[in-house]
Amino acid sequence: MINRLLEYEKKGKQTMQMIPFQADLSGRQLEQVNREIEKAGNITDEEAMSLLDDNLDELNKYLFYTSAKYIQKLNEPKNKDLKDIIMMDNNEMQVSSFAKYLSDSGNLKKLQKIFPVIATTCISAHRLGEPEPLFDMTIIDEASQCNTAVSLVPVLRGESLMLVGDPQQLNPVIVLDELVNQKLKKRYGISEEYDYRKNSVYKTFLACDAVSDEILLHNHYRCNKQIIEFNNKKYYNSMLHILTKNNEKEPLLYIDVPENDAAEKNTAPAEAVEIIRYAAQNTDKSIGVITPFANQKILIEQMVKKENLANVTCGTVHAFQGDEKDVVLFSTAITNQTRTGTYEWLKNNKELLNVATSRAVSKLIILSSSQNLDRLHQNNADDDLFELVQYVKTNGQSTVTQKHANSRALGVKPFSTATENAFLQNLTHALENIWLSQSKYKIQKEVAISHVFRDNPDYNDLFYSGRFDFVVYEVLGQNEIPVLAIELDGKEHYEDEVVMQRDKKKNEICRTHDLQLIRVENSYARRYNHIKEILMNYFSVRH
Repeated sequence: MINRLLEYEKKGKQTMQMIPFQADLSGRQLEQVNREIEKAGNITDEEAMSLLDDNLDELNKYLFYTSAKYIQKLNEPKNKDLKDIIMMDNNEMQVSSFAKYLSDSGNLKKLQKIFPVIATTCISAHRLGEPEPLFDMTIIDEASQCNTAVSLVPVLRGESLMLVGDPQQLNPVIVLDELVNQKLKKRYGISEEYDYRKNSVYKTFLACDAVSDEILLHNHYRCNKQIIEFNNKKYYNSMLHILTKNNEKEPLLYIDVPENDAAEKNTAPAEAVEIIRYAAQNTDKSIGVITPFANQKILIEQMVKKENLANVTCGTVHAFQGDEKDVVLFSTAITNQTRTGTYEWLKNNKELLNVATSRAVSKLIILSSSQNLDRLHQNNADDDLFELVQYVKTNGQSTVTQKHANSRALGVKPFSTATENAFLQNLTHALENIWLSQSKYKIQKEVAISHVFRDNPDYNDLFYSGRFDFVVYEVLGQNEIPVLAIELDGKEHYEDEVVMQRDKKKNEICRTHDLQLIRVENSYARRYNHIKEILMNYFSVRH
């Protein structure tokens, strides 16, 4: 990485101000890193970078003079029109002229030579040149909150695409009526993967793109470990590495509010009183009050204003996406008046619960009525809210059941396509007819390679990240023995070099562990006789 940086700098013009930083980097620091690497043997890029001096002043100097070098290009004759716009005194004319300048693709390319990174909103990206690829890469942040329509505006302007977001958090707010949505889906034959109301652009790509990588940013630095451990177990398949350094002695607190009658729908005045009492006693902390209901939000805001509590921010969960507070009070607003339908909407709203709880840095406080929670819960096993309350009540000691996560980064394929379902049905039917063993069999979908085999003698990197589409197991008592892996291959497996290399590695792993891997083309997934013939040929040899 250091060598790449130095190589890049050699291509540009050096300035006197940057020479000390470059000399120190290429001399003393690089020598120190190489010396440590030689002592350590194999070492990652991250470990190598950690050996560099943490000299922020030198880094800031480097960034400043690098930026200055780019900005000096404004003085070149070809950029006179852009410089004239920048020097305008009339703000209104300046904005209008700049918008017109940006709309021309040729001008945009000149701007990119000076400002190679351009930030905009999805909808405003239509101002950037013609609708054609003009950037090496488009990066959409908070992509799990972006609907497909507006996302296409920046998507088509990039040669490649990076989506950054969390499909376990809030979806985009869509105003399209559900009945209209269903009629449009039916009229144009739109599949579930492209459902405009249900999916963000992130979820649509997860469902339809089987080639690109999805990477989990698994290091978590915000919340106290006891707070985020619920989310980790419930929504993230226990794959987060919690690196928070937080010494709060009581990070979880439940406040039971039994006298919680309300005159207005979806309000809990007694909860609001408890919130004001706590906030008044803790004015030194930043406090976020999150509630699922707009009426409760209005009630609490009125009381906060009356008490002049400047350290308190109140809102529904959408107002807190991307934010954090020292303390979060989650006002459930569950009272004697709360009906079953309202609770059904709330109890498994995983995006809402996940965001609400993970805004808290040091302390999470939940306010609710235990009596009414029990009334509405009715011993239903599938109830995230009730499980969260039990987790907080027991100080993180209660059992947390995992929620299905639509994310390859968490080890789960987002959607089961109609083709895969048809193949699974035919595979099951064929096995029922030709299975020769007296023991039972079992078929599992999307199985991690590392779950099928115990060791990785060839140190194949796909061993820990790859998956088989289907694995057939023979059930012998308490043991499940893998006897056959099956891959359902689309055209990308024959045309895309990256996918072909991945398939080659998968084949090598199966050969090493003496497991038969059968590949079936997508187009044959619905052909029962074809699948049956493949299985008969395999089992006739095996038995």
